[in-house]
Amino acid sequence: MARDVFIIGEIRDGSIIGEALEATAAAVQIAEGGEVTGGLCGSYPDRVAEEWIRYGVDRVVTLQDNEAVNPNRFVRAVRSEFMRENPDLVIAGHAGYGEELAFRLAESLDLPLVTEVIGITRYLGSLILLQEENWHTLYGDEEEKLIATIQPGRFRVPDQDPEYPGLIEPVGAKELKIRQPV
Repeated sequence: MARDVFIIGEIRDGSIIGEALEATAAAVQIAEGGEVTGGLCGSYPDRVAEEWIRYGVDRVVTLQDNEAVNPNRFVRAVRSEFMRENPDLVIAGHAGYGEELAFRLAESLDLPLVTEVIGITRYLGSLILLQEENWHTLYGDEEEKLIATIQPGRFRVPDQDPEYPGLIEPVGAKELKIRQPV
């Protein structure tokens, strides 16, 4: 079953962080042919968006804010993109911006948050997110939207494909601010 997945990505020191690339591996596995969209947060994201596409992201929305020094500057922008995209799942690395933005997004949208996912499996048609001592059925008889973070070091970063087609959509974080409290 195809699912649309939105990844929260972060730029640090001019590159996309490894945890976002690991989240990409999980997102591609979960999407099963659905669209994988990445929201790339940070300074000058257009410089690394093309690289992220090569890892299997179908479309990168660049959420640029050159003044950002903490993830709170991106909360409204990511929430606005979620509302616009309406993905089945939001996924992020459990580190840096991803961890904080996933928590804040789940809280503001009143969605379940599954943290530190270590694996993904399927059982009787359901997609299962695995945690150290727990599991969460993502899709079974009743589908639900949720937000998840990936525990670092649990998913292999996919190989780059220089021919992978993708789209870059620049959007400034300041332009995406919404008036509702988050």
